Amino acid sequence: MNESLKPVVIVGGGFTGLFTALHLRHQKCSRPIILIEQQWRFIFKPLLYELLTSEVKFDLVWPRYDELLAGSDIIFIRDRISHIDLKERRVSLDSGLCYSYEYLVLALGSTAGYFDIPGAREHTFTFRMGEDVFQLGAGTLLKLGMGESVAEIYDRFEIKGKAGHLIRQATYLEMLPTPLHNFKATTQWLTEGIFQKFIDA
Repeated sequence: MNESLKPVVIVGGGFTGLFTALHLRHQKCSRPIILIEQQWRFIFKPLLYELLTSEVKFDLVWPRYDELLAGSDIIFIRDRISHIDLKERRVSLDSGLCYSYEYLVLALGSTAGYFDIPGAREHTFTFRMGEDVFQLGAGTLLKLGMGESVAEIYDRFEIKGKAGHLIRQATYLEMLPTPLHNFKATTQWLTEGIFQKFIDA
């Protein structure tokens, strides 16, 4: 990577952003490539339903960016854009970091549209992200390939407060022992206080 060249900055790590970064690297782009995304994991949306019904494994549908980009020399930044200065060719992030760029790719994706239908937002679930799968799975006790559902894990052990909130938001999945479907190891890990050390850190 040539540090003297201004980078290509790609904002958004969905299909367009991720594959633009990988394509540029495959084409041996001489400039540094920076991929900025607010999530730790890429979501392969065509297989969300199969993840919900436990037909495919978690890591196949919701892999981490650092695993997908390993060995590519692409710089991954988990952050949110706060400002883009087109004149100065600079992006500013919520963390306070700023990046000057030579080329900027905006691949921000889309959001759920409710078309001003009364009650649609309040009475429906989105089905676009990995978190949506776990929200639906917890609410309906669907199996998620761990031997028991997410809902059964926190109901059985009555994990409440901050820990319970993190579990319900699927944040704890970043910390789970591997393999993910090892229910015995997972429940032991949650109840031995190790999980509490992570959230108190």
